[in-house]
Amino acid sequence: MKSNTDATGSRYSENMTDTFTAALADEYFRLFSPAFCILDKKGHILRASRSFREIFAQEADPLSFDNISSFLSRKSAAVLKALLKEPEKGKAKLKAFDTEGRKLHLKVRISAPENSTGIFFLFFEDVTKTKELKKKQKKQEKLLIQQSKMAAMGEMLGVIAHQWKQPLNNLAIIAQTIGDDFDHGDLDSAAVEEHIDSINSQILFMSTTVDDFRRFFIPQKTPSRFSVMPAVEEIVSLINPQLKACNIDVRLSAGENCGEILGYRNEFKQVILNLVVNAKDAIIHRREEDERFRTGQGIIEINISCTDKNCTLSVKDNGMGISPDAMKKLFKPYFTTKNDNGTGIGLYLSKTIIENKMHGRLSVGSSASGASFTIILPFV
Repeated sequence: MKSNTDATGSRYSENMTDTFTAALADEYFRLFSPAFCILDKKGHILRASRSFREIFAQEADPLSFDNISSFLSRKSAAVLKALLKEPEKGKAKLKAFDTEGRKLHLKVRISAPENSTGIFFLFFEDVTKTKELKKKQKKQEKLLIQQSKMAAMGEMLGVIAHQWKQPLNNLAIIAQTIGDDFDHGDLDSAAVEEHIDSINSQILFMSTTVDDFRRFFIPQKTPSRFSVMPAVEEIVSLINPQLKACNIDVRLSAGENCGEILGYRNEFKQVILNLVVNAKDAIIHRREEDERFRTGQGIIEINISCTDKNCTLSVKDNGMGISPDAMKKLFKPYFTTKNDNGTGIGLYLSKTIIENKMHGRLSVGSSASGASFTIILPFV
């Protein structure tokens, strides 16, 4: 038979065990418990975990019997109300405010225990930091796009300056010819008409160049269907005089029956411009580094081929190629192999346009004979 002392000790031991177990449970839920609360069908908080209270900056107050709608935006309160009526929907996204007025973005999952009437378990995930990070990344991406447009604009202005040299020179020659014809008495109506036609021809060429430049920078808000080949030809025709001046030949080829893709035509043209300019710079760099290639013929090959599902475009050059170390970082923002002559955003933006906006793929390869960029775009 146990003594009273033994019985008391046993009860004490049991109480100690219960207390320890309760404390251990509290510590476990403090460290590991999800953010959850128990609601009635009207949205009143019957019970809330510590993690839930921490989300709403209410560590001291258990929030008992407060209505959760008071923490939600009007739209989210309506969403939650509908979820409590139809818990089988399972989950929702909510916008809320903590007790200090900070905006919260929450994902919520709902569970209704069996045989319970109007009692709901809600589990919350705070995705506020993720949302803010995405917003910050989007803002940075917009800045990069703007920087890239400015860089492309500088490149295009160089193209226009080069394109305009010849017609400006022709206009100067025509003006001088008119003066000479006048001095020699040869300026009759037929000669005047001929000079006017020549002047108008040169001005039309210059005007077309400016229109091409203007169209290049008109932003597209919505995707549209377009053919790849004409878009590439427009870029090549714009930059080709500059390439010829650098003794670089562009070889453009395309397979048959290439259909239309869905995307952003002007942004796609900007990608092609980036790739062609990079190819030109790689060839010029090889001439600077390789004595045997100082007067060598630069070649940029652009090939377009299509299957039933995809359109594939490759841009190959016979430049220096790309080192293995540079290949790993090539599409990262602000990484450049051109030292002070590059911004480091052209290829990053090109990849963003092709992969994020047009749901395609942009990859790079390199060998001793040069670099090759490949774009694969799906037919939608």
